[in-house]
Amino acid sequence: MKTTIKASLTALMMSSVAIGAVATIGTFSGADAAYAKSEKSGEKSGKSRGKSAESRGSKGKSEQNSTSRGSSGGGVEAFFMKLTGQEKKAAKSRAPVKAAKAPQVAKPKAADGAFHPSELGNMNGALNANINAVLAHIRNGDTNGPVGSMAALAVAELNAVGADETIALADKFTALDTLLIENGYIDEEGNADLAAYQDALLATPGNGDIPEIKAAIDAEDAVALAGLLEINGFEDLAAYELYRDGEAGDPPIDVIDGLASELDGLDAPDEDAVAKANEDIQARRDAELAMLELWNKNADTSEEITEDEQALLKELYDRLEGNEDAIAAAIQSAGADDEMAEDLDDDIVDCGDPESCEDDEELMALAE
Repeated sequence: MKTTIKASLTALMMSSVAIGAVATIGTFSGADAAYAKSEKSGEKSGKSRGKSAESRGSKGKSEQNSTSRGSSGGGVEAFFMKLTGQEKKAAKSRAPVKAAKAPQVAKPKAADGAFHPSELGNMNGALNANINAVLAHIRNGDTNGPVGSMAALAVAELNAVGADETIALADKFTALDTLLIENGYIDEEGNADLAAYQDALLATPGNGDIPEIKAAIDAEDAVALAGLLEINGFEDLAAYELYRDGEAGDPPIDVIDGLASELDGLDAPDEDAVAKANEDIQARRDAELAMLELWNKNADTSEEITEDEQALLKELYDRLEGNEDAIAAAIQSAGADDEMAEDLDDDIVDCGDPESCEDDEELMALAE
């Protein structure tokens, strides 16, 4: 009878322990599941994020308790966990959750001021067109669209080569003439006379006294002096003194000296050359304004070129750099048939739709 009671008590105790272990395992699993669920819903609201944090705190405590119990290395509870496979499940549930990838954001403008394709809009078509497409537009006189406008810009830029220098040289000659006239160095017709200025800088050496005139001056004989001055060709005593003593040179004028030195050996551009240079410069500006007006990402409507507009023009000119000979040849053969015209679609990035270039993955990759 005693043996039976003892066995019954032993079985009862083991059952109680087993039930406690299962209940404990259920509690841990529920906490882990609540943690995983709170991780997924953590972005919904500030309130739910607070609850998730509290849940993650509870999970930490549960893990510490589970670890301390699992590390005891003995006991009926550990035996039942190992026997039922709950020990592996608990370890697996404690594995760290991988962080979600951060969302990608659009790149800002590069530090060197280069444009991102999304900022260029239809100008992507001009900047990414094959140079042969631009040349074909020149030969065919086609100035339509971004590539056609690029062709017009290429022609205007090449025609204006040297125009700025011509105007600058003409302006320097004009400035020199103005200074000469203002300071009284002019010829008989009232025009600027650089030679007169240069002569005036030189001192005129004196010729010394004429003995007869000197004697009349010393004797203070006015009648004799007047006769002697007339005989020797002097209008008055001052003219004789200038002959006798010479003339000091004029003080130099630094600005005139600087311009005269810079322009020495050069010829002033004639009126026709200046007029042609002004026309070429105006044509280049017109081509630039036409390109900027075509730019669908440009909010500026004035004729003043803004910093962003200047940056775009620089990129366009950089794109043409090194192709001057090919552009000149295309200009010379303008109007001639060109078989490349049939293949333009293969060389031009289609930006007819303002949004098309912005979403083009290939163009986006160019900015990376």
